[in-house]
Amino acid sequence: MTWPQSFRATVAALTLCLSGPLGAVPEAQLEALLQTKILPFFSNQPIEFVDGNSGVQIAFRRFFNGKSNQTVFVVPGYSEVMDKYAEVVFDLFEAGFSVVIFDPRGQGHSDRLSSDPKLAHVDRFDNFSHDLQMVKSKALAGQPLKNLYLLGHSMGGAQALAHTLDFPKDFTAIVLVAPALQLQLPVPTWALSAVTRLLELTSFLNIQKKYIRGPHDPGSFQFSTNRVTGSAIRYHWLQMRTTAELPQTQVWGMSLGWLREMLKGSQALRGKALSLKLPILILQAGEDSFVSNDAQDKLCTQLPNCRLLRFQTAKHEILMEQDQHRETALTAIKDWFRTSPHL
Repeated sequence: MTWPQSFRATVAALTLCLSGPLGAVPEAQLEALLQTKILPFFSNQPIEFVDGNSGVQIAFRRFFNGKSNQTVFVVPGYSEVMDKYAEVVFDLFEAGFSVVIFDPRGQGHSDRLSSDPKLAHVDRFDNFSHDLQMVKSKALAGQPLKNLYLLGHSMGGAQALAHTLDFPKDFTAIVLVAPALQLQLPVPTWALSAVTRLLELTSFLNIQKKYIRGPHDPGSFQFSTNRVTGSAIRYHWLQMRTTAELPQTQVWGMSLGWLREMLKGSQALRGKALSLKLPILILQAGEDSFVSNDAQDKLCTQLPNCRLLRFQTAKHEILMEQDQHRETALTAIKDWFRTSPHL
């Protein structure tokens, strides 16, 4: 399929509020299917490890679909563990894709970079891209880089974007779900550069592995006050369940060093990403309180092959949202991958 010459999308916002069965698991059936099918499907695949940069062990799972020659690599967001994405992986697999999902360094089943296993800390943002390259090499086991797709959420979206800049020919298309191109912080936008510079100047001090605030036990969080999803059942099963059953994977807060690298990395991305020619789909949450939608709008209007879909009443975790948002998002993702030009 030839990529349409007319597709120079600079869509700032398409508000989608569709509902109805589009192929994903509906909430009414989710609890039963999670227990009988989805979670067993996910956990039956063993966790594998690969050496990332500086010898950090990176955990991943791969789900090979013998009926497909298309593979989706999934990058979770900050503090998340891959098990939280069991439903997403299941849906993609059922749609005919092979799937590889991994835990970025410092979270989930992957190695920590601090003596405190609850602290999210990284020393260099560009290590994320190197780690994904190592996962990709081992997961594909010598297979050709053909019909590969990248799906990243939040900070995982920023990492996915950085990786495509480093390896622009490896992927056919990418989808960024509420990507962290710029964090929402309690300081004016103009002050972010100053904050980043201050953190850089203090990087030699022994404070980089200190909590910014907290630590906070995620097991104490409540659905009624959450800011990530409007789906009670997905919050309970995919967020609180993984917190309770996988305590060793929990992250209770970020370090000053983590914030420094995220601010530096996302700032660099907003400039470098303008060179990308890949088909990019951005899914934007209208009620996001973690990342900047303005930064997503601006980037998409500047890219030659970008489309942005806005989910007006969705919170940050669109793939964990209520059916009216999630089903539409899953359909958009599958269609984007299927209609992108195959090698």
